[in-house]
Amino acid sequence: MAFKLATERRFKSKINVKMPLEIGGHSTFSFHAIFKMLKVTEINQIRDEKGDQQLLKDVLVGFEDVQTEEGQPQEFNADARDALIDEPLVAMALTEVYLKEALGGLGRQKN
Repeated sequence: MAFKLATERRFKSKINVKMPLEIGGHSTFSFHAIFKMLKVTEINQIRDEKGDQQLLKDVLVGFEDVQTEEGQPQEFNADARDALIDEPLVAMALTEVYLKEALGGLGRQKN
């Protein structure tokens, strides 16, 4: 199959988040994130100038299997996206998966 230059590419990845529990121990939660693919130069520029949280705001365009506090399906919108990426362990997992999938080990990795 030939490679086609597209103006916008998207991909979906499973995100696993290991969260500490109040009673001790950990539990793993998972959901699917839908990402917009950026060019390597765009990824590096956003990370250098604005950081990983801004990168997530720019590339996270949807999610599945995320629930409200009441256990209802959470609709994707900017407020829900921002609340999700404000959770440190979730943001770390999203960033790790996005960079692995989008860069495939190529490009500069931010420490």
